[in-house]
Amino acid sequence: MTDTPQVELAKLHEEFPILNDLEGTLIFRINEGESKPEKMVWNLDAMFQRHLARLGITERLQHFLAYLVRYQEGSSCEGKIEFERGRFRVSF
Repeated sequence: MTDTPQVELAKLHEEFPILNDLEGTLIFRINEGESKPEKMVWNLDAMFQRHLARLGITERLQHFLAYLVRYQEGSSCEGKIEFERGRFRVSF
């Protein structure tokens, strides 16, 4: 991953078209140097969350969040990613 967070997230949308149908929010917190988020909470039902995990999307988002904390200044990063049917917004 070498692009801005928005570009990397757009690549995930291309790789996993199901994200284009997703309407939900992912809240996260991750510390610098960690490979997985300390906190990663969806506002989606449990069945859909398991489906995302089976497809490998959850793992890819964990890698994306580890990249994100390196992109930001400071030792930790928290925020949210809002998915809105093909569009998304990352905020800290």
